[in-house]
Amino acid sequence: MAFELTKRIYQMPPSAPLASWIFTVEFYSGLNAVKLINLQEDLSAVPVKIDLPSFETQTVTQKFFGTEKSFVIGRKHSGETTLEFNAYCCQKENEFIIKNFIKEWTGVFLYGNGSYQRKEFDTVFDKITVSLYNRTDNKIYSYIFINCIPTKIELGSMSYESEDKVKFNLGIHYDDWYIETIEPESEKKQNEE
Repeated sequence: MAFELTKRIYQMPPSAPLASWIFTVEFYSGLNAVKLINLQEDLSAVPVKIDLPSFETQTVTQKFFGTEKSFVIGRKHSGETTLEFNAYCCQKENEFIIKNFIKEWTGVFLYGNGSYQRKEFDTVFDKITVSLYNRTDNKIYSYIFINCIPTKIELGSMSYESEDKVKFNLGIHYDDWYIETIEPESEKKQNEE
């Protein structure tokens, strides 16, 4: 059996490993879960890093004739993810984070400076979709996070001793997630032949 498996692997070598940097993230909100941001127009909504979902299986262990036996009692699909955004020099390029999570514009006063008030965490995304692509720009997987609630925002740290870029970190709680697989056109043609 092991020999047959090894033989099959060498006859059909695996494809190239999936690159971790070819992905898009889209935010959906509202009754019809419409796309909140057009990423072609608003680059401030493009995270440079996101943690993919996970699940946790819960077990219980019972004594059984002098030994122990474990049983599955449930699987938890909810969890936390973190999105990381670059902080840009121009304020307009940080609009997604600022307008959705940090402050609200309340008017204009002396010398054209703006008046702001702190924004409470009332922004909830119906879903966040993370799409992964292969090196020929074909979508392979989509991870869909359901009912996403912002729980934490970190605005980075400053240091004269560092050359690191300033990053915004956004913590998100999600209730559930699922994965969609998309068969690339090239593989569809191979399977049809």
